[in-house]
Amino acid sequence: MSSYFLSDDISNPTKWSFPDVSINSNDFLLIWCSGDTTFGEYHSNFKLSASGEDVVLSQVIDNETSLIDGLSFGFQSSDISFGRETDAHPNWVFFPYPTPNASNGTIPTFIDSRSKNESSISAFPNPYLDHIKIVNPFDEEMMIEVYSLSGQLLAYHIIGIREQYLYFDFEEKGIRILKWHTDTRNGALKIVKL
Repeated sequence: MSSYFLSDDISNPTKWSFPDVSINSNDFLLIWCSGDTTFGEYHSNFKLSASGEDVVLSQVIDNETSLIDGLSFGFQSSDISFGRETDAHPNWVFFPYPTPNASNGTIPTFIDSRSKNESSISAFPNPYLDHIKIVNPFDEEMMIEVYSLSGQLLAYHIIGIREQYLYFDFEEKGIRILKWHTDTRNGALKIVKL
């Protein structure tokens, strides 16, 4: 892996070099993009932002740098990972249960209740036919984002302090993930259009 690199800057794709290790077939290598290399060789020298940014994987052979893979991702919630639907699959989806050092599941399972250590928002009725009411119970504005199972952003909206929002869903029936965040808390829940 010593010829491979990770970066959060496409203009500097060789920002962090992988340690001199080998990965066998069906094995995994866990890298923390913590920005603190004092924790060991598996911690990168850059930190990924929870508000979203780029991450790129590159390889250098004979002084030629080639981009192997890359992703621009948006806002991330605590304890919900974003990854390929299955290993090497082209679709990126949300997973409420991170699987470090293991394969991603074939079908993502979304949480449908309160986020850990936080009060939850209200979204009802759930399941719904064409609209769902989303209530912000907090003393701060709340941003909501609605995603399809494939990770496509379907809608976003800022809900005022202790206000409600009526989300009209014109997409096909199915499962959605509703991600929400304020300045001090965040979470996600499963909503279902019938």
